[in-house]
Order: sequence, then C-alpha cells, then structure tokens
Amino acid sequence: MPSACCPICFDSFSLSTDKPEIVIYPCSHGCCTQCSDALLSEESPKCPSCRATLSSKDGHSVYLEFVDSESSDTSDQQRDSDEIEVLRTEFDRSNRDRDRWENWAIFPQTKVDRLALSLEEAESNTNELICVAEAREIELEELREISLYLASVGQC
Repeated sequence: MPSACCPICFDSFSLSTDKPEIVIYPCSHGCCTQCSDALLSEESPKCPSCRATLSSKDGHSVYLEFVDSESSDTSDQQRDSDEIEVLRTEFDRSNRDRDRWENWAIFPQTKVDRLALSLEEAESNTNELICVAEAREIELEELREISLYLASVGQC
C-alpha cells in the first residue's frame, strides 16, 4: 500500500480508509495537521518545502484516499463515459440557451429598428409640416399686405 509522509515530522500516513487529513498551502505543498498547526502558530511561518511565506489563514485541509487502479479501471471508464455524457448534455443545453437568447435578442432589435424607422418618418413628416406652415405664414403675410393696401386705397 502506498504511503506519503509529512515533510516536517516525516511521519507516514497510510492512504487507507481512515482518510488522513493533510493541510495544503497556496504554494501547493503541505504537511500533516499537527505540524501545520505548529507551523502556522509561529511568528513568520514558511513552507517547509519551498520556504514561501505563509500566513495563519493559509492552509486548506484535504483528505487523501487510496484508489486501487486495477480494480477501478472499469469504474474509471464508466466515470469517463458519464463525464462525457454530462459534457454532451451541458453542450446541448448551452446551445439551446444560446439559440433562445439569440432569438430573444432579435425580437427587441427588430422592434427597435421599426421604432427608429417610425421616428425617422415622424421627423420627416414634422419637417414637411413645418415647411408647409412657413409657406402658409408667408401667404398670410402677403394677403395682409394686400388687404392693408386695398383698405388704404378704399379710404382715400
């Protein structure tokens, strides 16, 4: 049975069913929980393997478990098959979601385009009405001048 050992106390912990706890640091090295507790209580702790500076908040507990590779070949194949199926399902779902969102985005864009055209038409119509109103105002001014002229000729 394979074993691993703590780089500080060199105690071996068997990778068996009791799942020994090991503390892993941000530098990816680790040691047993007892040594880690002692190490992180020091004033300026450093990783025993690479001397990286650690803080008291560093260290994540993990549990090791031995897996017999000979007996797990079929389960590995089944797990790989299951993972592939999950990935296929996720891929299909993401494609459906993408299509749904693309269709959802097309409708408002079409509506925005129609509204933009409506605004352009309204602006064009408004400009035409302004031109017609200005022409009518000029015609009315001319009629007033003629009316005033005729009124002044008639009074004489």
